[in-house]
Amino acid sequence: MIESAQLSREDGAMNRLLRYAGVVVSLLAASEPSLAKAAVDVGSERVALEGAVYSVQDSHPINQAEIRLCTRDGNMLGIELSDETGGFRFRGLSPAAYLLSVAAAGFERQDTPVDLSFSSEPGLAIYLKPEAGKPHEGPPTPSVSAHEMTMPPEVRDLVAAAKKKMWLEKNLEAGIVDLRKALAAAPNYYEVYCELGLAYIVMGKTSDAEANFRKSLELSGGKFGDAQVGLGSALINKGDIAAGEEALRRGVEASPGSWLGRYELSKLELSRNHVTDAEKLAEQARSLAPNFPSVYRLLANIHTRQKNYAALLRDIDAYLQLDSASPAAVRARQMREEILEKMTTEVATAPTSAVPQ
Repeated sequence: MIESAQLSREDGAMNRLLRYAGVVVSLLAASEPSLAKAAVDVGSERVALEGAVYSVQDSHPINQAEIRLCTRDGNMLGIELSDETGGFRFRGLSPAAYLLSVAAAGFERQDTPVDLSFSSEPGLAIYLKPEAGKPHEGPPTPSVSAHEMTMPPEVRDLVAAAKKKMWLEKNLEAGIVDLRKALAAAPNYYEVYCELGLAYIVMGKTSDAEANFRKSLELSGGKFGDAQVGLGSALINKGDIAAGEEALRRGVEASPGSWLGRYELSKLELSRNHVTDAEKLAEQARSLAPNFPSVYRLLANIHTRQKNYAALLRDIDAYLQLDSASPAAVRARQMREEILEKMTTEVATAPTSAVPQ
């Protein structure tokens, strides 16, 4: 029997980093070193892929389109999000044939083959069709808020560099130094206080995290949903469940696209053995953040509780598509074999139904 506690015990520092990195994923490009490592190495020469995503309906650029770089057989190598001009880029790639899978809210997904075997591609244009029955009027709401756009560009660049250091390079201390410099230049940049809170919560400094989330809310007039979600997580971590849940629900209400808020609420409901509610919230988190392994770990925990082994196998397979090399992935493979063995045994030992005479 695979108990749900087994998955919970697997959660370590790396999983926490993945959880909280989700708050900033819309502002970060895929790590160039990671892409270079993932691509097939065929010598020292590297190539790049740059382009832009547009609506086929009126040719306006699509902001925050998700561009997945894959091998030709569909193995994902990295993800970019298009900027306000529709632009995206992948650098440090090995010369090879690739597949781009592009998706955006309100548009049909499009797969585009790209051959970089001989040279870089500096100007690929991708046009997406609106979903049937859903005419698209104007670009999607950008994930960079209007408030952030009022910050000096050099300060925004410093914050972006800090996020890359913390969530992609896993150097929290260096990122915090950059965030402090950003606040010295722009004291009202409340998004930065939220980012500091996330870093401190990963470091286990709950009091520092709470203080920064509260400062973010103070400067934003209580309207910044990500800070509410962060505060809720910090309060739950220190045992104030009621206040933490209230903050999480306020955060989800203020930021309907917060996968992290639904993820944390799902864990809370599961701890109360409200398995159906937990599953619904976790599925919502998955639909908002399909590329974060921790979401599938949570779903696996839920489906283990339900003894829904078929769904559990799907959770593990999805998890392994995103995390194939960590110690948790090794354990996930072991669990997969155990589950298959259990399902085979149950089928083999099931009583044969009586045949009517």
